[in-house]
Amino acid sequence: MIRAGSGPKIITEKVFRQLASRANCLLYIYDPTAKRFNYLSDYAPVLLGTIFSRIEQDPAVLWDSILAEDREYICSELKLLGKKECLTADFRLHLPDQPVKWIHTKAFRLEEDPLLQGCIAGFAEDITQRKETELFLANTHAQKDVALQILGHDIRAPIGTISAASSLLERSVGTEDLKNLEPLFRIISDTCRNALNLINEVLESVYWDAQHTVKKKSRVDLVELVESQLYAYRLLHQDQKEFKLCASADHIFVVSDQVRLQLILENLLSNAFKFTKRNGTIIVGIQEQRQAVLVTVKDDGIGIPEGLKSKIFQKFTAARREGLQGEKPTGLGLHIVKTMVEQLSGRIWFESREGEGTTFFVELPKKG
Repeated sequence: MIRAGSGPKIITEKVFRQLASRANCLLYIYDPTAKRFNYLSDYAPVLLGTIFSRIEQDPAVLWDSILAEDREYICSELKLLGKKECLTADFRLHLPDQPVKWIHTKAFRLEEDPLLQGCIAGFAEDITQRKETELFLANTHAQKDVALQILGHDIRAPIGTISAASSLLERSVGTEDLKNLEPLFRIISDTCRNALNLINEVLESVYWDAQHTVKKKSRVDLVELVESQLYAYRLLHQDQKEFKLCASADHIFVVSDQVRLQLILENLLSNAFKFTKRNGTIIVGIQEQRQAVLVTVKDDGIGIPEGLKSKIFQKFTAARREGLQGEKPTGLGLHIVKTMVEQLSGRIWFESREGEGTTFFVELPKKG
């Protein structure tokens, strides 16, 4: 029931209904005492579909169509309606044989008309397309941030390797035969190539969901891959720490994404290096299993305090710490490692005792 207004220019019910029928939204008046709708505009069947006819008889049908996780939110907002001038809310509606819709509503209590006093009037519109666009843009922005964070974190390590190798090369020129310098040139060349591969891979996948980013799989010899990384560490840091490789065979193969394998190993080695004291030992183990390969990175460093263990794999975690030589943390390393291990259908965990060292375990399928 709609009462006609009064004044110099009277808006009749006919005019109001004409305006409501042209609006691309649902206008409504609901009586919470009688628990029924006094008015639903002509847009109701468009917005509500097959449940429209049932809602007129039983408004609870509409309430039941709101997603369960949004009902509590709507209920709390309705309780505040008397204290607010109006209610504004977005919620999801799951109608029969339709995808979930996002609905935006704005409502207020009618107080001036004695026949409608206490009723709730408002409008509701379908904002699904707008919400999907917002979520897409937010997801794209988040992926861009992650890509930049990965590049910022993981490009730092190879650049550091190149810088160390270049410094060693500079000191060696004029004092050694050029043949003895060949390993340093190879380290610089390999590190530059790996860094460029990483940049290309991340930039290619920046707008992809995480489950779609693993695209380039090949047969990789893990023993050879680890040995090449340890070779660089031994050459550049042989006077600081001891690096060992313990493998169950001379060659152990997996079918996986080589770029991510390199990043996982580099991050774990870099992490072990940062938290191991001078003259400490870092041991990489590779154990071939029936359907998987277990890679371990063990150090005898300072270990992880009990209070930080649950936060180790979190993004920008409070568990981030400076290295023993003052290396600045980003809080992204182990979060990224866990993400990449899961992208390779593997799993990662660790064991650590403060003051005695840490071991990270990475189990990878032979055919990822």
